[in-house]
Amino acid sequence: MVKDAYISIVIPVYNNASRLHKCLDSIKNQNYPLHKVELIIIDNESTDGSDEIAKKFADKFIVQNDQKNPYISRNIGIKMAKGDIIVLLDSTCVASTNWLSSGTNLILAGADVVAGKVIFEISKNYDLGELFDSLYNINNKRNVEKNGTAKGLNLFCKRAVFDKIGLFPGKSRSGEDVLWTKTVSRSGLNLMYCDEAAVSYPSRNTGQLLKKQWRVGRGQPYIWASEGNLLKKAIIEITKKLFPPNPFEILTRIRVNGFYWMKKDIISLIFFGWIIKLEMAIANACSLFNILRSTKKS
Repeated sequence: MVKDAYISIVIPVYNNASRLHKCLDSIKNQNYPLHKVELIIIDNESTDGSDEIAKKFADKFIVQNDQKNPYISRNIGIKMAKGDIIVLLDSTCVASTNWLSSGTNLILAGADVVAGKVIFEISKNYDLGELFDSLYNINNKRNVEKNGTAKGLNLFCKRAVFDKIGLFPGKSRSGEDVLWTKTVSRSGLNLMYCDEAAVSYPSRNTGQLLKKQWRVGRGQPYIWASEGNLLKKAIIEITKKLFPPNPFEILTRIRVNGFYWMKKDIISLIFFGWIIKLEMAIANACSLFNILRSTKKS
């Protein structure tokens, strides 16, 4: 039985009205005592009605007009939160009924940070972008177990972790959740994965994925710089991206995810994946140049 821990759920949103409504409905239908939950929504000046939807559900609602940055918005929500457990959730996520109780139980059992499962939704008229996105992005189980990192779209945290580690830097739109959770792991805190704390999340189509991977590629060198040995790390990582994906790795990911029907698209996925890697290599190089130039000036 879940103890009645008081929980603050922090959701940043920007022009995502239809998914936000589904997200908030799924929170309303949790098998957790909702009088022990406060919902904090930070809107980045949406123009599609997201703000009006948020106001109907949120216990605390604020418009964040400084920068359209999810990490800055999360920081604002974290500062406002009263809960001993703070949950970071993306407005695109739709939570399973036992999502909140499952993640909370693991925190109460001794975890400091818990990353929940992300189940990709693939549309009927899918394209290669959706397939590649579902295979290569947001695998919290693999990230936690292999790298000691996690994505911030479905994350349960003890309040004390933010007191020790601090908030997100808020300087980039991508990668700061990975950097923050890596700091958690390196600090000796307990980062765990929870399969039952599951949310569904729509796969990105080709256009959306290309835009996202460019943003991620631009953010990676700043993470490498914070870890030291920037130039060495950048040369290694950019060189890796110049080669096409390993077909056996793609097949392994297909098998692990249970997407056996994707095998028929293996050749197309190899070439599409190569395009994605080359795009990210160029994005890496652009940011690396900017970092080195600014370092030289200073």
